[in-house]
Amino acid sequence: MTETAKVEESNGKHAENGEMSELEKSINKQVTYYFGDFNLPRDKFLLEKVKSNEDGWIDIDTMLKFQRLNKLSSEGDVILNALKKSEGTLVEVDLENKKIRRNPELPLPETEDDETKKLKTVYCKGFEKTNTTLDGLLGFFGKYDNVIHVNRRTWVDRKDDSRNFKGSVFVTFKEKASAEAFMALESVKNPEGEDLVRKWQAEYFEEKSKELEEKRAKKNSDKKTKAKIVEEQGKKDEEEKVTEENKLPKGATMFMEGFKDDTKREDIKEALKEQFEVDDKAFAFMEFERGQTKGYVRFIEENAAIDLAAKIKEKLGETEKLKVKEAEIDFRVLEGQEESDHLDNALKVMKMRKDKYRGHKRHHGGRGGHGGRGGKRSRRD
Repeated sequence: MTETAKVEESNGKHAENGEMSELEKSINKQVTYYFGDFNLPRDKFLLEKVKSNEDGWIDIDTMLKFQRLNKLSSEGDVILNALKKSEGTLVEVDLENKKIRRNPELPLPETEDDETKKLKTVYCKGFEKTNTTLDGLLGFFGKYDNVIHVNRRTWVDRKDDSRNFKGSVFVTFKEKASAEAFMALESVKNPEGEDLVRKWQAEYFEEKSKELEEKRAKKNSDKKTKAKIVEEQGKKDEEEKVTEENKLPKGATMFMEGFKDDTKREDIKEALKEQFEVDDKAFAFMEFERGQTKGYVRFIEENAAIDLAAKIKEKLGETEKLKVKEAEIDFRVLEGQEESDHLDNALKVMKMRKDKYRGHKRHHGGRGGHGGRGGKRSRRD
């Protein structure tokens, strides 16, 4: 059965009353998202296509490369006809030439910084974790005015590399007033009839930051207590080694290859920030120098590289590649023995630098050293 037949079958009296089928509604919703104010400025691939093609037209074959749209229908004519039936004004359709574009009379808004975005983004928690899908969430929030993006928050189980829903989302509205109206509602219930926890994204991040600081403070306090015990027991060096081993997170290192000779660290950070919203504060260390074609990027948070890799694959699919300064980049997350060896080497380098710094302070920090005036020459350790 063709997609056209599926549309007619699922549509019932579509031909008589002119109403759109559920499939056609889903197609319109997905394409509207692609060309919407939230996604298009952040979608480097689609934005470049819009700018490079005459008058912003995109052929339907290019649109079929987008996985979520292709899953709805793999036939261009079905998509074009569905879009043509829409009463929306954002997307224009050229049936004869099989092309679509964003309405040129609706220019893109200026790019928003992270702080502006936070002001109109809400955190919601309380969804069923096992069977809740992104389409289900989009349908749920579609009944509220001016919702332009729903970010389904997930975590990766290292035992089987499965991605699991946390039961919470970030919901971004078109403007702050719509977000405020949503937050002003007396209650918002999940599909099971239970109240959702709602917070401003900034409030959520602030709470998480405080929790992290408290954990760090507790960890530092515990470390000092343990160091004191170790010192009393004469095992300070061994304890420092144990502490060092706990510093570098797992699942947070990504190998990248294919850079141009003039690529800089800032270029890599900028590419990940623009295309996948990776914050500057997320980077821990970048083992890469200008002139190299490959290197390693290590993030602060555990599993950050795993989450980023999944996000890249979900957005680009199998046909597109990650790009940095127009170069196509191959990447992989370090795991297993390769990850252990890399982190062990990183720790050794960190220890060498630390020891070198300590030695520098010993030799140059006091009057009794070799640089002191008068007195006997001090004995080397």
